[in-house]
Amino acid sequence: RGADFQGDAEWGATPRVVLQEGESVGDFYGSVSLNDCISHCDRVPRCMSIAHGPHGCHLKARCVQPGEDMVPPGEQGADYRTLFRRSCSLSSTKENRYMEEMQN
Repeated sequence: RGADFQGDAEWGATPRVVLQEGESVGDFYGSVSLNDCISHCDRVPRCMSIAHGPHGCHLKARCVQPGEDMVPPGEQGADYRTLFRRSCSLSSTKENRYMEEMQN
């Protein structure tokens, strides 16, 4: 998993960081490899997504969905991207569909 990581079976990735990152559950500053960042997240039960970039690794409690709004190119944070647990986004999608069905 390098800087060009586009996602795998466990993790999805966005090209830039999402606008709604959620609550922080840990920060690691400096040059942190993507693999180390994911390992940090794996050790924190509440970590559902990661903001990873050139100045650090930021663990987030929010379950991010594919296709969410991202920071525009050139804006602060555009050099970061979000990685999210696919299992989290799949279960949230199923839960959202169930809630929509219950309301109808």
